[in-house]
Amino acid sequence: MPPFRFSLEQVLSYRTQLEQQARVELARVEQERLREEQRAENLRAMLDEQERSLAALAPDKTGERWLAENFIKGLRTDLSVTAQRVRNWTVAAEAARTELIHRSKDKKTLEKLKATQAENHAREEQRREQREYDETASLRYKASH
Repeated sequence: MPPFRFSLEQVLSYRTQLEQQARVELARVEQERLREEQRAENLRAMLDEQERSLAALAPDKTGERWLAENFIKGLRTDLSVTAQRVRNWTVAAEAARTELIHRSKDKKTLEKLKATQAENHAREEQRREQREYDETASLRYKASH
């Protein structure tokens, strides 16, 4: 009997490739999300520092106060934009994770089918061998009597 050959092997390798692509995409999106989160943390730290330095400024230094207040407004705007980017990347990461799960399930299904077919093939091969041995033994027994 010929060795086991899975008829959907090319489909399985394609599904494996799709799963790998989904893993790469998830890693890329997660990296972008983490980069934006780090940027948001840096902006928060700068904002806290600037607010402390503004509070420490004397009331008579109006020019420096005006400059610090406008800089703080700019930081708040940047922080708001960055926070929105973090939310967008979080949504993208969740979508990529969902896609990876879907592709993994597709691949797993084919792997289970392949395993089941290989098992059935091995069982059938064993049955054929046993039938052949039984026939041989039967012929030997009849020949000796």
